[in-house]
Amino acid sequence: MQRWLWYSLADSSYGGLLFDPATPARRPIGDVFAAYTSAISPAVDLVAVRLTADPLTAFNLNQPQTVTLRAQVSNAGNISAPPPLTVEFYSGYSPTGTLIATRAITSPLAGCGTAVETSLAWPGLTAGLHPAYIRVVGHAGTSDTNLSNNVVSAQILVAPPRVYLPAMFKAIP
Repeated sequence: MQRWLWYSLADSSYGGLLFDPATPARRPIGDVFAAYTSAISPAVDLVAVRLTADPLTAFNLNQPQTVTLRAQVSNAGNISAPPPLTVEFYSGYSPTGTLIATRAITSPLAGCGTAVETSLAWPGLTAGLHPAYIRVVGHAGTSDTNLSNNVVSAQILVAPPRVYLPAMFKAIP
């Protein structure tokens, strides 16, 4: 289906018609498009998109805080990534961090940038910055075509809420 995705089959103003609207016959540009897309290899490309945390502020810094880490992962390939996929959550800096936990994605992750989110609670954080990262991993039978985009990092800040008001100046006569 993805290889035949096209703006329109009946609008001649956008690159021409792939098929003749009156018959199911493929037109010359449709032949060229078919040859082009048949040469594209099927691929899975798992991507760690982003890592965020809530809450962003802590109201009592005298006690350890629990934040919820949210990981968004995607498949930028052109075929579905079969389950299970694993999202690994780490504290520290890649690649030497400490594993916090893993979460399984148990449904297929369709290609073309389809994204899913998973989360977990990270307890015991003290005030300050906490580096963290995620890594998305396919199962042994998944051939990920680009491993360089499987990790994304973030700095998780545990701090008190602040209210910043604009400065008001009185003009001196």
